[in-house]
Amino acid sequence: MIKRRKLSPVLKDFIEDNPLKEYRIIIEAKSSIDTIIKKISSSKGIVLKTISSLNIISAKVSSAIIDRLCELPAIDYITLDDTALLCGVGIHSANNVSYKFSLPGSGKGITIGIVDSGVFPHPCLTRPINKLRKFYDLINDVPYPYDDNGHGTFISGVICGDGKDSKNMYKGIASSSNIFMVKAFDAMGRGYISDILFAIDTIISSAEEENIKILCLPFETLTYDKHINSYFYNIFNLCKSKNIIVIVPSGNNRNQQDSIRGIATLSNCITVGGISSSLGYTNYEYSSLGDGKFSKKPDFLAACVEITSLNTDKNYVSIKNGLKQYPHKLDKPYVNFTGTSISCAYLSALCSIIYEIKPTLTTEDIYSLLILSSRRIDTLGDNQGHGIINVELLSSNLKE
Repeated sequence: MIKRRKLSPVLKDFIEDNPLKEYRIIIEAKSSIDTIIKKISSSKGIVLKTISSLNIISAKVSSAIIDRLCELPAIDYITLDDTALLCGVGIHSANNVSYKFSLPGSGKGITIGIVDSGVFPHPCLTRPINKLRKFYDLINDVPYPYDDNGHGTFISGVICGDGKDSKNMYKGIASSSNIFMVKAFDAMGRGYISDILFAIDTIISSAEEENIKILCLPFETLTYDKHINSYFYNIFNLCKSKNIIVIVPSGNNRNQQDSIRGIATLSNCITVGGISSSLGYTNYEYSSLGDGKFSKKPDFLAACVEITSLNTDKNYVSIKNGLKQYPHKLDKPYVNFTGTSISCAYLSALCSIIYEIKPTLTTEDIYSLLILSSRRIDTLGDNQGHGIINVELLSSNLKE
């Protein structure tokens, strides 16, 4: 019988309801993780990731190994390695929505860290200047950029696509910014929590060298596990200590009170909800909300419905027989998409422009500047945070 004191209720129920050969778990250590790693390895379990900054380990183990791990004094807590979901729904009809803005910058010299499904080497991202600073693949360990889902490429295009294939109609918000992409989501748009935390840790480690100022996390976590939320809270605080601003979407859990979940509820990140701007301003029907009392999330709103950005070749393989492969020209360079992850990308791009113009600002300064540049819209109801960022007002405030 598994000792239940150290197990999360989710993992405990999952083991009882799903008798599997092995389980993917997250282990929270009290002190050194070396003893735990040795115990897992000697028991024929598989250690997947170690995240020293959070003192946690992810592993694949049997229920018998979990039982033995619970006996170790060095272990504080064990939970299921849950999954996160990319925030978006494919759109088949196109309204050719694009962002129109007037800002005195383009994100030059600023790198945005993204945890997503990867990035396709689209010519609007790689020519004449390659904006893909680094690419890490935690799913298949491929060394060169690719995207078997398409979401990460779309998000990258919203941020820094140069728009040359559309005569600038679908140009990214911060077209001179750079991308540091960590692929932690598979072709189906699912990513394990431990992989995501490891990806964030990787980005933080490279922040000074690559001048990463923004962490764009265009996905949602729906977990109620307080420990998992605390891991994200702690690593977001680490970002803050490095002056990296963290931006997340509100999620696609319907536009109703108290539907917001997971990392989108955390106080040390900026949460962005979604609206439609095609016929005035209306709420996006799936953009999640706080309860309006204890949770004032989202912090801001931005357009996210039927937006056009970069397409991908999901079948493109970037390496074959050890040799780098180059992509063929896409028949359709752009595609339409809807989801609050687009709102997240939009605000991430705006923040890169702010950092370019005001490089000494802290994360608190930027948040205050965004508030000063925002306006609430009467037709959008109470749960809109500070409302929509007025880019003309932001531009004016940046000049002061």
